[in-house]
Amino acid sequence: MITDNPEGENPYKLSVYKSNGNLMFTSGFQYQYTHADIDGNLVILYNEDSCRVYNMSGRLKFSGTFDFPITKIRNGRFPNTLIVSGPQNMKEIRLQIGGQYQ
Repeated sequence: MITDNPEGENPYKLSVYKSNGNLMFTSGFQYQYTHADIDGNLVILYNEDSCRVYNMSGRLKFSGTFDFPITKIRNGRFPNTLIVSGPQNMKEIRLQIGGQYQ
């Protein structure tokens, strides 16, 4: 669930719950997203040229921009990878421990 966050410095609050209703994590953020997805163990926020990816502990795993328009981001074929696709491009990126990618 993404809500406005009137308290604190971040304008939005991301809260992720288990199917039984128990809270997994809450994180404030100020990223301007247009899409939000959960794919496997990742929470993915993205817009037309950038994304942020959180794990289910609320840790930011990736934050970056791309040189092509994004239409969908999802878990990759292998652990710690993402597939980023656009109208004419598709990239599989590998997440690094520090949240960077190759």
